[in-house]
Amino acid sequence: MPLLCSKKAQYFEKQATDSRGIVNSVEYETRESLSEHDLVVALMLKEGPMQEWSILRYDPDLKIDFLHAFYTKHAYPVHSHDYYVVCLIERGVQSCVAGRSKDITLPGGIILLNPGEPHSGESASDDGFEYRALYPTCEHMQLVRQGLEGSFHSDLSFDTVRLYDHELEGALRRLHLALHQPASAFERESRFVWVVTRLMQRYMRPVPQQERLKLEPDAIKRAKAYIGAGADGIMIHSRKKTPDEVLKFCDIYNGFNDRVPLVVVPSSYNTITDTELADAGANIVIYANQLLRSAYPAMLETAQSILKYGRSAEVDSKMMSINEVLELIPGTK
Repeated sequence: MPLLCSKKAQYFEKQATDSRGIVNSVEYETRESLSEHDLVVALMLKEGPMQEWSILRYDPDLKIDFLHAFYTKHAYPVHSHDYYVVCLIERGVQSCVAGRSKDITLPGGIILLNPGEPHSGESASDDGFEYRALYPTCEHMQLVRQGLEGSFHSDLSFDTVRLYDHELEGALRRLHLALHQPASAFERESRFVWVVTRLMQRYMRPVPQQERLKLEPDAIKRAKAYIGAGADGIMIHSRKKTPDEVLKFCDIYNGFNDRVPLVVVPSSYNTITDTELADAGANIVIYANQLLRSAYPAMLETAQSILKYGRSAEVDSKMMSINEVLELIPGTK
């Protein structure tokens, strides 16, 4: 059964289906040169002389999604993301509404959108438009900025929605092509860092405190509120099978000035060790239910054996002796 590579792919497929009534064909391809998670999603929508398409891919090394698409009739309704959008118009004319302004972007133009910024997009003519988009996260920006300054001070925000920068246009196109081929990991990372650095140096500003609070993950907001109310510790949990969410929280939490002990409970994300969690900033690791979950199957096996044989002799070797039980009770020696 084919799988979409991310929530973004699901969003694109839903929007395309909703706006055109039917998806004529959906193609999936896995490139052997990338990981098994690098799935290409092509949405081919046919109507009239022009054919719409979009290809969403994921780079597992940079951990970033990128899109190449052509639309004529398809229009994005007003929406927002929890990541940045860097979009290059290759051909045609695109109309974008961001905030209270509506901008027309010509070929070579670059559209920049911040996390949480409401926007919509569609073709400004019947000829459609082709574009390439890159979706860096706040973590991407932080890592590049940390390398530039040696320390991270605050989030950054684009100070313009539309711009024309010939050098950045070429670099963004070459980065997109390097991701698509794909080129070597070194080339992809180098081109990505150059593009983000250029954006930071020319078109970004520190996010004001009030705006920064709006962008913070809910868990971080609550942790700050609990600490401010006098909490002696913070416990962070995740239902995911991987520790990514918890490690991301730890990374931000370690920057708190008024940090209190951090407690983690690795029940579902059980592949990470307590040493790795401690290195990430956890002060207490609780294995909350593993002993109970281990005890129940043993008790069930013993009960079934007794019912089967009408006695307990068959499971004696699997049980503690009475003397061992008494040694655990204070005052019984």
